[in-house]
Amino acid sequence: MSRPREDGGSEISNEKPKAPISRRDLVRTGATGGLGATALARLVKTHLDAQGNQQDWDMTVDVVIAGAGISGLSTAIEARDHGASVIIVEENYDCGGHGMVSGRNVNLGGGRSRQRRHGVEDSPDQVFADWICPQPYDTRFTDRYLVPVYADLSAETFEWMVANGVQFVDTVAGRDLRNGPTIQ
Repeated sequence: MSRPREDGGSEISNEKPKAPISRRDLVRTGATGGLGATALARLVKTHLDAQGNQQDWDMTVDVVIAGAGISGLSTAIEARDHGASVIIVEENYDCGGHGMVSGRNVNLGGGRSRQRRHGVEDSPDQVFADWICPQPYDTRFTDRYLVPVYADLSAETFEWMVANGVQFVDTVAGRDLRNGPTIQ
């Protein structure tokens, strides 16, 4: 083993590396930790019960969704539309997840209704070609197996968002790096 010296170099240590933990020790340590955590939780529950600050969590639903970001909210809408009762559990104080930092940009094309209305010709094949083109930096590392799915469902996803209340600015925003006018 080496350790850093004051002058920025390193020196060899005579310390022996720790032996790897056996499976038996891992299970024993994990079980001990689990029992300790259970005992602590029981102690806290007993304390809260004595104070009368107990909350009841007795909601029963068909679908529980962790996270109220774009995916969680979309899943909740689809589940509700198919007759399921839904609850979303969100850690943050508001909804949005990573969608809040997208700059209000949604890269969906493929021939959606607003593109057609503004005379922009697009298709799933063009979306696929744009996303696998190696020249722009942002497409260099795309997943070649997921891009066809994205391209085929892009216009349908946009129309679904509009049908479910997402409001987009219906203007031509100028050219993008790949193929011309962008409709917001």
